[in-house]
Amino acid sequence: MLIGDDTCSAFNGAPCAIAVAPRGYAVADRPLTRIGVGYDDGPESRRALAAARRIAARTGATITALWVLSLDDVRHQAPLPADWPSATAALIDQAQRTLDAIEGVEGEVVDGGPREELTKLADRVDLLIVGSRGYGPVGSVFHGSVSSYLERHAASALLVLPRDLDESPSSGAPSAQEHATTTVTGTG
Repeated sequence: MLIGDDTCSAFNGAPCAIAVAPRGYAVADRPLTRIGVGYDDGPESRRALAAARRIAARTGATITALWVLSLDDVRHQAPLPADWPSATAALIDQAQRTLDAIEGVEGEVVDGGPREELTKLADRVDLLIVGSRGYGPVGSVFHGSVSSYLERHAASALLVLPRDLDESPSSGAPSAQEHATTTVTGTG
């Protein structure tokens, strides 16, 4: 983290959704027609897809969900097999079937690095929505922070949803209603 970088600091443990717009976004006439979602069938990505659906319902935008599989994903399924390319292909097929079953969403599965592949998706959409795993400042040093990378490299507007956005009030965590405040920061 760089001293004085408020946008990057906001990603570490923010209790609310964070929207980041590219420089000049507010003055340009940009209809919201294409929404991208980072998706891996985890709770954070399902929340991001639900947010994309709500926005698309109001704007008529199309939704593209991108599932990025990496060698780490292959390793997490089992010890790294000798024929890891075949194991990767099987995981890609399985993920594609999952995405194909989601109604109203164009799904793509690619093999690569999540940061780079989501940045490529941001080049093709007006808004990219991702969920945060909420590692915080120390955890992001070890795990990396895809959202922080996207804040610096995504060409589109970016919406990052916090991990616990939909927690119920009975759990002691703030409700989604209490998270209604969104921080908007320009990059650059």
